[in-house]
Amino acid sequence: MIVDPVSAGLVWLLVGPILQDLAKAALDDYVKDFFKGCIKEVEGIAKKPFAQNAVRDALKSFIILFEQELQRSQLDKKQIQQYLQPLRQFLKQPDVRKVLGTAFQGNCKYLDDRILAQHWQNLRLQHPVRQHLPTFTRIVPANIFQEQSVAPLPHTFSWEQVAENYLKNVKLIIQENDELRQILNTNQFASMERSLATIAPIPAEFNLASVIAQLGEKREP
Repeated sequence: MIVDPVSAGLVWLLVGPILQDLAKAALDDYVKDFFKGCIKEVEGIAKKPFAQNAVRDALKSFIILFEQELQRSQLDKKQIQQYLQPLRQFLKQPDVRKVLGTAFQGNCKYLDDRILAQHWQNLRLQHPVRQHLPTFTRIVPANIFQEQSVAPLPHTFSWEQVAENYLKNVKLIIQENDELRQILNTNQFASMERSLATIAPIPAEFNLASVIAQLGEKREP
C-alpha cells in the first residue's frame, strides 16, 4: 500500500501547488508522454481515469522526492519555495516526462538521471509577464521580459537518489492499479512475441503469457 504523504498530514511546499495545476489541466499529454514507450494504443487510454491517476501519483511521488532532497540539503522553507516555478516548468518538458515514463516499462531497472540533471541545468524560466500574457508578449521585443536563470541545486542534491526511489514508487503504483497493470503486461507480452518472431517462427499454438505464468508458478515455494 502506497502511503500518501499529503493525506498523512505531512506538509510539502512544492507538492500542493503543482498538483493544483495538474487538477486544472488536462492530463492527456502527460499520459501520452509517460506511456508512449510501453503502451501501443496510448491514445485510447489518455482520458481513462486509471491512467491519469497513475500519472498523477507518479508525479506526486517525484515532486515529494525532489523536495526531500532539498530538505536533506538543509534548505529552509524560503529556499525551497524558490524551486516551485522551476519545477513546474521542468515537469512540462516532454523529454523529462518521457524519462519519468520509462519507469512504467516492465524491463526498466534504472532511470537515466543524467538526462534529468542536464535538463535542469539547461532550464531557463519564462518571465512572469510572458508566462501569463503570452499573446501580448509576442509583439514585445525579445530583449524585454527575458528568460530568467534558475537557482542552482545544492551540491548535495542527488538526482540518482531521486530517480532510484521514484522507480521503486512507480512499481508500487503499478501493483495497485489493476487496469494499468493488465494493459502493461499485455503490451509487454506482445513486444516479446514480436522480438521472438524476428529470431524464429513461432508455432501457432504457442502462448507466451501462459509460459510466463507457468514459470512464475514454478518459482513459488
